[in-house]
Amino acid sequence: MRIAHLAALVVSLLLAACANQSRQGMAAPQGEGLCAWPMGEGNGCNWTCDNRGAYRWTVRGRQDYQVRKDLGLDTATVTMEVDVTVLNGEAAKPGGAGFGIGCLSRRGGITNPGRTHNGYLGLVKTNGAWAIMKYVHITLTGEDKFIQLTGTNEPGTIGPIQATNRIGITCSSEQGIGPTVVSLSLNGQGVKTVTDSDENFNRFFGATLWVSSLPGDLVFERFNVR
Repeated sequence: MRIAHLAALVVSLLLAACANQSRQGMAAPQGEGLCAWPMGEGNGCNWTCDNRGAYRWTVRGRQDYQVRKDLGLDTATVTMEVDVTVLNGEAAKPGGAGFGIGCLSRRGGITNPGRTHNGYLGLVKTNGAWAIMKYVHITLTGEDKFIQLTGTNEPGTIGPIQATNRIGITCSSEQGIGPTVVSLSLNGQGVKTVTDSDENFNRFFGATLWVSSLPGDLVFERFNVR
């Protein structure tokens, strides 16, 4: 299924103003939890650390939002997980929100640093649709291109979707060369594993969180990387 068929899950995946501003926070050191991630307010959303140390996104209009963080890694294999809770609003309706986690790769590895828009993203929608995407920055146009590697927009394909869901992604290449194997998990259960033959995306340095939601509040907690 091509990316166009995921329109309900990935509306446009062009970064909104708040996500663009958030890139300024990528240098935050590892080990400080989600409160070390970018915080601020932008076009249609704000994202902050609440009094429990959770990362809260307040969405006021249906758009896609993404933040990125440099974790100081240079690894051929990485696994990341985070708990996501949809608290309230229209986002709490079945299918009202989508959320994701991803691995950031510097295209060409450490020999070509600074290409922070490349990597893989695992997405889940609250009606049970899901996808694994590859995204790459197009230097000439300044746009991010998203390519669906696998997934479906059919409701109820995975689940059950709970009030709080732990989403995870593993990105792995053998010694940082050759194809990359990407696996998506939900609540400790494997959803799908796919192999990308592109050899430009096989070393990983950071993470990304993603939201596509109707108005409401979403909370990210207990981020873990290994």
